[in-house]
Amino acid sequence: MEEQSCNVAVRVTPRSTKSAVAMQPDGSLKVWVRAAPVDGQANEALIETVAKALKIRKSAISIVSGDTGRQKRLRIEGITIEEIQSRLASR
Repeated sequence: MEEQSCNVAVRVTPRSTKSAVAMQPDGSLKVWVRAAPVDGQANEALIETVAKALKIRKSAISIVSGDTGRQKRLRIEGITIEEIQSRLASR
């Protein structure tokens, strides 16, 4: 059986007053994190925030590209894009 996974485009807003995830109409995610973009803190907060919103383990998420920018691409294991949309819509 093939493992489900997907790549998702993400726009991150660091130093936000809240941590939240929203699905955009184009299928990408917009994520707000409280952490500053220093020493990878915002990237860690991004993974933690997305994992919590989708109710998956943090180790299932990895940053494929955009390590130092606001535009990133995440690889999420064990879930499809349809499941992501469903989980975020039901929150």
